[in-house]
Amino acid sequence: MFYADKYFTAAIFFLILSVLVIIKNLASRKPIDFFWLCDLAPFLLFAGFLFHSYPFIRGVINVGLIPQFNTLILLFRKYVSEKRVISVILHLIPINLALFFIYNTKPPISSLFYSLVILFFVFVFTLVFTPKNNNINLIYYLQLDSKDRTFKLGLPYQKYLWIIYFWLIIVLPTFFIQYALYSFIR
Repeated sequence: MFYADKYFTAAIFFLILSVLVIIKNLASRKPIDFFWLCDLAPFLLFAGFLFHSYPFIRGVINVGLIPQFNTLILLFRKYVSEKRVISVILHLIPINLALFFIYNTKPPISSLFYSLVILFFVFVFTLVFTPKNNNINLIYYLQLDSKDRTFKLGLPYQKYLWIIYFWLIIVLPTFFIQYALYSFIR
């Protein structure tokens, strides 16, 4: 019984985070931010926990863990200085909490398929519904912000190979990190 309750509780928590995402994006009057992967994660995790789809939850973690930490490192100073605590929470909590809830389940290979499907839909929706100059999800170029300047880095054919780059640089390492964590704790 506790097993089912734990996942239902997680689903409710991710539903609350999803509502916070909606409030944050509407309050900032930037609805285009809904297309950022970090803003989509609570909605995806809510669905995964609600339907007890462990491979799907793992797929979301595969896609979001490394970018979450990268975003926190690069933008933490900006968020704290602007007192945007909700943004910090929405970047820090969802993926880590999802990993905490399912750390003791073996990461199935099928989670890689779910990651690929998520990447495909994020890629298509970002290209179709967002302007290029916003560079949502870094599809057009990598952008690193520092205190004084912005560095733009483009991988060869990044717009066309974004899914492959993301898969190789983010998804596969995260899958192996999850597998190592599971093996270590088991």
